[in-house]
Amino acid sequence: MKVFNRRFTIAVLGLIPLCLVLLVLLGLAGSRIWERERQLREQRDLLDEQYVLWRRQNIRDYTLTYSNSGIYCQNALMTVKNGVVDAVTPVCSSSYYGSYGSGVVRSMDELFRWVETTALGGHYREVEIEYHPAYHYITRLVIDDEYSASVIEIRYENLKVSQ
Repeated sequence: MKVFNRRFTIAVLGLIPLCLVLLVLLGLAGSRIWERERQLREQRDLLDEQYVLWRRQNIRDYTLTYSNSGIYCQNALMTVKNGVVDAVTPVCSSSYYGSYGSGVVRSMDELFRWVETTALGGHYREVEIEYHPAYHYITRLVIDDEYSASVIEIRYENLKVSQ
């Protein structure tokens, strides 16, 4: 019986370093998860603040230059009327203008909602957002998509408010 207990004790003692390594690895993974959650919370809070400031201006009719980092011509002049994308006009000479279908080019209100629910909803590995200092709309959005291993940069620039 003493032989069994000694072997058992040696086996258990041999597992202790392995258990310690696993605990350290789990702790590191857990701290990364907590850090990512903190970053997402901060981004959501800033997004909410900027959206309130944008909405407070009641800008419903405007034009913006839209561009993204796609390999084809992805530059367009976007016209928004009453908060809804009314027209998207490509502004490059390429024979292929990419996809400007419904939901691809979003009005600023739609973009704020999409960023909150999708981009900051945990669907992407990294999300960077920049805002216009005076008008508070999203000027630059960089999304690192973990599934397709691509980074997409979208820009909304040159706001012109319609009277």
